[in-house]
Amino acid sequence: MRPETATLREAIEFLRRHHAKPGAVEAAFAFDGDSGILLDFATGTEESVDLDESKLRACINVVVLHSHPVNAAATAYDWQHFVERDNYREFVVVGPVSNYALTKPAGWKPNFQWRKNPHEDWEDHGLHVLYNRGLSSNNPPTAAEWESVTVEINRRMARQYGLNFLWHREGETS
Repeated sequence: MRPETATLREAIEFLRRHHAKPGAVEAAFAFDGDSGILLDFATGTEESVDLDESKLRACINVVVLHSHPVNAAATAYDWQHFVERDNYREFVVVGPVSNYALTKPAGWKPNFQWRKNPHEDWEDHGLHVLYNRGLSSNNPPTAAEWESVTVEINRRMARQYGLNFLWHREGETS
């Protein structure tokens, strides 16, 4: 399979195989959510990837898939990116063994649930979750605990922003 001809399912498997493992660089696919046509593919660094926004502007139903080399749901940067783009309807993070999906319901508007902004809200939820679980710089989370923390942050953010959040891990589903 070549990335530039991938279907949604092939894109998830491609990301998992090549870009969702420790030491890999992040990669992303953008599809037209109505036709399934691939709009863009990009690779980035170990911590980020940027799609060519000029290729996505004309589409009103963009589905973005991107990898995280560790099992962590959407980050503060992901949230900022997703909620600020009206044409992004679904945002899927592909990790080594888990997928995390955010979707905007029909008629969703971005500003009505902001406390500060998506980045600062994510950090506030993160600090609250870490504190409640007794985790800190003196007692940092393990990889499994961090995945659980990011899932809980995403659940809280989804409630706050009126979005849908789902995650799937081999053998489990939220």
